[in-house]
Amino acid sequence: MSDEHAPPDDPSASDQRRAASHDIPLHAMLDLRWEWPDKGVDVAEVRMPVAPPAFGFGPNLHGGAIATMVDLACALAAARGTDFDPERES
Repeated sequence: MSDEHAPPDDPSASDQRRAASHDIPLHAMLDLRWEWPDKGVDVAEVRMPVAPPAFGFGPNLHGGAIATMVDLACALAAARGTDFDPERES
């Protein structure tokens, strides 16, 4: 895997959006950490600390925080696991 939060080398518009993804306020609040999967790899790992910003009413993780982490992992894997380019093909 590549460096954490480092975008792919290609400076296209979609890559620029991916580079800015770690600045998404929800991701920052939950302190989500991930690495960009290498091109063609369809697996991604996202880490989130068990900390108060991710809690619900009690000392347990909020379902929305877990869903956000899963959503990001799926998006990373899907974006890198194919050669599909939404800028060119949609």
